[in-house]
Amino acid sequence: VQAELLDFLAATLMDDGWSLKKLHKRILMSRTYQQSSETTDAKNLKDADNELLSRFNRQRLDYESMRDALLQASADLDAAKMGGRAVALDAKEAETRRTLYLKVDRYEQATVPAMFDFANPDNHSPMRYVTNVPQQTLFLMNSPFMSQRAAKVAANTPMQGSAVDSQAIQAMYHRVLLRDARPEEVEMAQRFVNDAEKLERRSAAFIWKYGYGNVETDAAGKLQVSGFTKLAHFGKVGQSTFRWYPAKTHPDKEYGHFYIGAGNGHPGNKWPVVMQWTSPFEKEKIRITGEIKRPNERGNGVRAWIISSRTGRVREELVKPLGSVQMSAELEVSQDETLSFVVDCEQGSTDSDSFTWAPKIERVNEKGEATLLTKQDTDFCGPDGWPMKRTKPQAPLAQLAQVLMMSNEFQFVD
Repeated sequence: VQAELLDFLAATLMDDGWSLKKLHKRILMSRTYQQSSETTDAKNLKDADNELLSRFNRQRLDYESMRDALLQASADLDAAKMGGRAVALDAKEAETRRTLYLKVDRYEQATVPAMFDFANPDNHSPMRYVTNVPQQTLFLMNSPFMSQRAAKVAANTPMQGSAVDSQAIQAMYHRVLLRDARPEEVEMAQRFVNDAEKLERRSAAFIWKYGYGNVETDAAGKLQVSGFTKLAHFGKVGQSTFRWYPAKTHPDKEYGHFYIGAGNGHPGNKWPVVMQWTSPFEKEKIRITGEIKRPNERGNGVRAWIISSRTGRVREELVKPLGSVQMSAELEVSQDETLSFVVDCEQGSTDSDSFTWAPKIERVNEKGEATLLTKQDTDFCGPDGWPMKRTKPQAPLAQLAQVLMMSNEFQFVD
């Protein structure tokens, strides 16, 4: 059969004046070429190896087609713009152009195309080989390019409110896979998003808030932080040190030398330093440790508290000049319970009241084993409210978009 097919193609080629363009067009427009990869019991019985071309052989998208498809799904691709000079890979325009128009540098070959079997421009390449290597999967899972495309797909998905409902899932399936989602797929997608949201809430264990307020006793006799005000100004000191301030100027006429940094700070003229952590757990036993130091010999020291929004005072200590105190405690916290780590001047004097304190919070299991949740200095949060040393997690809906774009249905031609 294959010999007869080759003879037919050769005869057709001669009839068309040896035009390969016409031959390609004839092949591409044939019923045989336009078959799907779906198979039947009869096809499997008569043509298991597809030697008779009873179906289309399923093929993975090549690199150029895959990249174009990803840009198309995220609504970034400008397919109408054709021709022109080659676009550098790091140019802003590259994220809107088809891959065909990206520059191929023979001296500095791009690693990502090579990872997906892009032909070596220095060699003669009559055919492209197809490999399956771990780097390809790692790129699809972890690359900034993929996460950016997924985030844009999620942003372009219409939603009613904040909940991911069946209509949002159907809209995403239409955009990415160009079809309706089956009922079981909608249910599975909703479970996936719900699980991702639960994990996202647990990541709130890394979040710290910084501000100032008053330490007062409430009507129930519990010590509380009242009038908590978040700091509004974030600045850089030196080459790598960042601090939060209550005002644009430092020192400030009203707030004095007040600041909060990663594991350090200084109370103000009238305001104590307040570092807050809110529990994302319904019910959990935690352990708090951390040494507070007052390194200067001048002044009369600082007073430190650990205060729970539910139970009140957890720990209170006076830290004298050149002194240090271990601020340790074990307690059970509930969801949305806030722990305030407060440092204030002693007897109204803020002379040399800078301090170092990086509270560490650990989860404690029934066996007394501790697992680190967060530490104030390593999880020091910037203006976006997320720790500067941690990668921000992907939104649940964007995770679903990336899963669909990684699926075989998207990555293969059927």
